[in-house]
Amino acid sequence: MERMPLPTKQLRFGLVGVFNTLFNLLLFNIFIFFLGISVAYANVLSLLISILISYFLNAKFVFAPHPSRNSYTTFGLFMSVSLFSQLVVQQLVVVVLSQHVTGPGRLMAAALRHLPLLVHLSERFYVVNTAKCLAIALSLLVNFLLYDRWVFATKLKEESD
Repeated sequence: MERMPLPTKQLRFGLVGVFNTLFNLLLFNIFIFFLGISVAYANVLSLLISILISYFLNAKFVFAPHPSRNSYTTFGLFMSVSLFSQLVVQQLVVVVLSQHVTGPGRLMAAALRHLPLLVHLSERFYVVNTAKCLAIALSLLVNFLLYDRWVFATKLKEESD
C-alpha cells in the first residue's frame, strides 16, 4: 500500500484536528458553563465523544489502515493511543493548568479581557480554556506520531523483518 505524502497527511490531520478540537471545546464549555459539570468530568466526557468522532474521520480522510489489519485491531490501537494521550496526558495538563498552575490562563485573561467581545468572560473561563488548548496541542503531537507510526502504519513489523 502506498503511503500518502507527509505534507498531505499532515494537512488532512490538521483539518480533522481543527474540526474535532472545536467540537471538543464546544462540548467542554457546554458541560462546564451550561450543565455545571466539573472541569475534570467535562474534560473526560468531551474527550470520549471526540475520540469516537476522531477515529472515523482519521480512518476515512487521513490514514488508510493496513489492508492485513482488521478494523477492530485498528480501532483498538486507535483507542489505546487516544485514551492515553487524551485521558492521561491531556487530563494531567488540564487539571494542573486549571487548578494548580493558573499563570498561563491568567496571562491570557489579562491579554484578551479588554477586547469588546471578550470583556464579560470570567477569569475562570480563560484559565480552563487556556489549559484545555495547551493540553490539546500536546496531545495532537503525540497522536499524530503514534497514529502514523503505529495505528495506521502501512508497513507492519512482520513485513519489515
